[in-house]
Amino acid sequence: MKRALVLLPLLAACSRDFVEGSDFTYSDEEWSLETEFGLVNMSLVEGDLSGAPPYLCGSDTGFSGARFWRFKAPQKYVGNAGRAFQKRLTWSTMTEFPTNTLINANDVFLVGRGLAIVVNVPNVASRKTREWAQFSVYLDDRSDWRNVRDGAKVTNDEIESVLRNLTELKLPGEWVDGAETTCIDDVYFGTP
Repeated sequence: MKRALVLLPLLAACSRDFVEGSDFTYSDEEWSLETEFGLVNMSLVEGDLSGAPPYLCGSDTGFSGARFWRFKAPQKYVGNAGRAFQKRLTWSTMTEFPTNTLINANDVFLVGRGLAIVVNVPNVASRKTREWAQFSVYLDDRSDWRNVRDGAKVTNDEIESVLRNLTELKLPGEWVDGAETTCIDDVYFGTP
């Protein structure tokens, strides 16, 4: 009987079809904002007028130039994430902006084993203010991962090495060069 009690939690943990995820149902799950210029605030929206489930937002008050702010994943995403190799990172984003237009693309960063890699994620061209859009990148060379240091295309071996020794995962926050609020939800790392 003791074996069955131990096996049930193990089976439940293995039944997820992703390595890690955040839906912000109960908290900000220790996500943070990474910024070079300050003036960015983070908040958890637990209930909005539309009845949407909770989501996490960052807001800035204006022009940031070439410096972008990003959502930084918490500790539960780092370590050996090798199981995510050849799968996907998916998330939803909504941006509220008054008049400016959205940036055409933004970057997802992974850091591990002394190597920082980046993939440029195209924006959904028709996305309007307060409209949710789904984003997805492959965690292998099907997406155009590049070495941050020199811009060279990275190999599958390098991507897998970064994932096996992951120290940072950062999602785009800033989509407008001006005042905005950008929110994320349903982040799934290593989904099929």
